[in-house]
Parts: sequence; C-alpha cells; structure tokens
Amino acid sequence: RHLRETLLLHCQRDPNVWHSVSCVLSDDRFWFVSRLLPTHPNETVGKATYCSVPLKSAQIKLCGSAGLELHDGSAGGEILTFRATSPEQRNRWARSASYLIQICAENDLLDM
Repeated sequence: RHLRETLLLHCQRDPNVWHSVSCVLSDDRFWFVSRLLPTHPNETVGKATYCSVPLKSAQIKLCGSAGLELHDGSAGGEILTFRATSPEQRNRWARSASYLIQICAENDLLDM
C-alpha cells in the first residue's frame, strides 16, 4: 500500500502552473517535496522542502480523469490538488490513500 512516485502539484498562486513533485505515501502520512530552492545565487539545485499531511484526518477525492484532491482535515487544513500521468496511476494513489486513511481512522478510534 505504500507508494513513491512523481505527481504534479497544482500551484495555489497561479492556476496555470503545475509543479512536478516527488510523493511518498507512508503508514500515516502523505509526504511530498514541495520545491527545490537554491541556497546560493550561483546554485541550480538547492535544499528540498518536505511537506506532509497526516492521513488520520485526511480525505481523498477524485477530480477529472487523472486528478486527485487531498483534503487536510487537521486545523488550518488545506486542499492540495495533484495530477497523475495516467488514470491508472491516479486510481492506484486513490486506492492506497483511501485504504491507509481508513486504517489511520480505525487506529485513532482504538487509541481513545
């Protein structure tokens, strides 16, 4: 159920821009590298900025033929829109994320 692939992340500031990001689906989090920023003006590749969404409060929704939305249900949560390279890749991510979200929710109930 764990995945590691490249997806496109929709830019929240410019609706016409999609960034290629490395994504990892782990037991309890959806991780992605948001961008590589140069640390010095002469560098072409810089430090990676890692972001993650906890799955225990997340929701996944399909959009379009290859898109999926990750709804962060935690405080101050946001909606991240990703696009896969194919409907098959999108479905693989949606199935795996839905399964892990369900497991996290069940584990959270057991912790109460």
